[in-house]
Amino acid sequence: MCFTCVPILLCGNLCSTVFPGVCSALHQYYFVDKSLTWSDAQSHCRQYGGDLATVHGPENQTRLVELGRKYNSHLWIGLYDDVESWTWSLSENGYYSGGEVERWSWPWRGHEPNNPRDSEGCVRTLFGEWDIADCNAVHQFFASTTTQMVSPW
Repeated sequence: MCFTCVPILLCGNLCSTVFPGVCSALHQYYFVDKSLTWSDAQSHCRQYGGDLATVHGPENQTRLVELGRKYNSHLWIGLYDDVESWTWSLSENGYYSGGEVERWSWPWRGHEPNNPRDSEGCVRTLFGEWDIADCNAVHQFFASTTTQMVSPW
């Protein structure tokens, strides 16, 4: 099956020239032009050594919001409701310091989060705003890696 991936963030001088204001030393973000359920998108990312887009602090959040505004479709990111609390797909021990998993000022769309504990529980972005959707819906997605690498997508 064919699909397209557009690298969004690169580390280093090229990134700051091509994508001013959206570079991150911690993450490279990729738009993956393949529609999958949230869990299938997560598996796809992990198969290639990445994960669904994960935010590591307010600066990364701002960059991901800016990127989300460039696409005219819902895109999965790596945030989901695991019943107890909001959790990022990438949840390696020691990756986040105190409070970073918590909501610092997430860009929820007007009425969100409003999920009544049904099948809604995965987060997608549309024009930079986040809302909660049925995890079985299919959407394109943002992938991320925490190391500099050539895009596997």
